[in-house]
Amino acid sequence: MTSLVKGADLAQAYAAQKRVVQQALAKGDAIAGYKGAFTTKSSQKNVGVAHAEHGVLFKAGKLDAAAKPTVALDAKRPLYVETEIGYVIATDIGTKLTAPRQAMTTVEALVPVIELPMNVTPLMGGKIVGADAIAANVGSNRFIVGASVAPNKTENLDKLAIALTRDGKELHKVTGADVDGGQAKNLMLLINEIVEQGHVLHRGDIIICGALGGPKPGEKGSYVANYGALGTIEFKLE
Repeated sequence: MTSLVKGADLAQAYAAQKRVVQQALAKGDAIAGYKGAFTTKSSQKNVGVAHAEHGVLFKAGKLDAAAKPTVALDAKRPLYVETEIGYVIATDIGTKLTAPRQAMTTVEALVPVIELPMNVTPLMGGKIVGADAIAANVGSNRFIVGASVAPNKTENLDKLAIALTRDGKELHKVTGADVDGGQAKNLMLLINEIVEQGHVLHRGDIIICGALGGPKPGEKGSYVANYGALGTIEFKLE
């Protein structure tokens, strides 16, 4: 986007994202929820944004972890593999929140999530800034959702250990605290960002927290993601 529109800002980027969403809805898709983007200090610095941003998830991209899905790779549309915590929203939200603890009271269930977003960087000449990614809906593509867990059945989410392996080799091991400010603050900021862009969250929508441990290139293999109290997700890329 910034290569085409000199000086394009985040407002223009979100306007472009809305057009992408409207096109998907016009084709019969529906919004499943929202994805956090640039939720760590390092990722924000890399793309030149000051805080977490978001993209929109579609129901057509949702996969059930119980099926242990196999996803075909396409060299022209490379994927990332991301481990994320998902929050299933319990009630409609159309106004901003004021405290992290308030954000956690809006959650009906927790779910482990593997996101498989497109790596849009090669499609944009090999270098992007935050506005580019937002305009491209942050590569929103497929995401694998595990079984629901009641929020009061889990440990402190900032201490939740999450590990990802491919063919038995560990790719990363991280905790929920990897996001800037911790999980509760991150969820509040994402909810407020989503509302600020004119969306209303509805009961059953999912918000995924952003890539814990950073995005990993999608390569062929058998993957296992262990989310501790939230369970595991197994899938293949081929």
